[in-house]
Amino acid sequence: KFAAVVFLIATGLGALGIGSFATASGAIAWGTIQATAAYAFVGTAAAGIIGMMNTKGVEATSENLGAKVTTRDPLKFRQIIYGKTKVAGVITHIETSGVDNHKLNFVMVLSGHEIHSVESVFFNDTKLTSSTSTINGETVHTITNSQYTNTENEQSFASGRLGRFTIETGSQTTANGFANAQMSSITNNSKFLGCSYIMFQLIYDAEKFGGGIPNVTAVVKGKKIYDPRENSHDASDPTTWEWSDNPALIFRDYLQDTNYGLRATTSEINDTTNAGGIQAAANICDQDVLLADNTTTEKRYTANGFTNFGASGEGVLSG
Repeated sequence: KFAAVVFLIATGLGALGIGSFATASGAIAWGTIQATAAYAFVGTAAAGIIGMMNTKGVEATSENLGAKVTTRDPLKFRQIIYGKTKVAGVITHIETSGVDNHKLNFVMVLSGHEIHSVESVFFNDTKLTSSTSTINGETVHTITNSQYTNTENEQSFASGRLGRFTIETGSQTTANGFANAQMSSITNNSKFLGCSYIMFQLIYDAEKFGGGIPNVTAVVKGKKIYDPRENSHDASDPTTWEWSDNPALIFRDYLQDTNYGLRATTSEINDTTNAGGIQAAANICDQDVLLADNTTTEKRYTANGFTNFGASGEGVLSG
């Protein structure tokens, strides 16, 4: 930026007819300063470009690395989840209820699109176990881990359980009945359309939740995507699509998605096996590779991770 400013000043003063700048060692022509600034400007720009090339895709996928942390952020981009991966979420709604506000209710959004399923849920590093029941027309999971059970807590659920949750995969068209019944500010209009989320209800317990709300993460099988090799799939009807961790199909999905992707038209995508088309690439990814034990096989290539609506298209595809 400094080089660019010096270059512009030198250009402007030169245009005004001020020919040189006096120094102790003599006069320096504005043209010389301009040339030096231009050289510095080009050099720093080139270094920046090289730096971007060396970190291509990092801004789109960096959150896949390290610990996943659930946040409360009113400006957080919606997540995109492909394949099967562990993700944190964003708490978009939180309120208390019950006697002396002993119940903490919160909604943690996982993605800005429909997902296949939530495979497991974690509090900190503990994988939750649960029993299920139907409450207010919804499947509710009551947490059964001993570290989240306290039979001496008079406000606890049956058998001393201190937490429960319900899941929406993003295909919902109405408000979650359990969430609606448990939170006064959730109404029939609180549908979270197009978003997958988990709604939690925790009982206040100074012993079991002494550190506050635990960090919540989930292992998620992400977006359902179109496969041109499947006759049952209709490119224009997402309800016919299925979950996949095939990189070629994921690449294709991002290219054509109209909500967060690059909005490529059907005519711009080669869905055939010719000339390295999507089907050819997908077939290579799905090849079974024999592992070192000479018995077990796995797919040649899979893609499992997450990014977000705000990442650059180039970064997402590279990541």
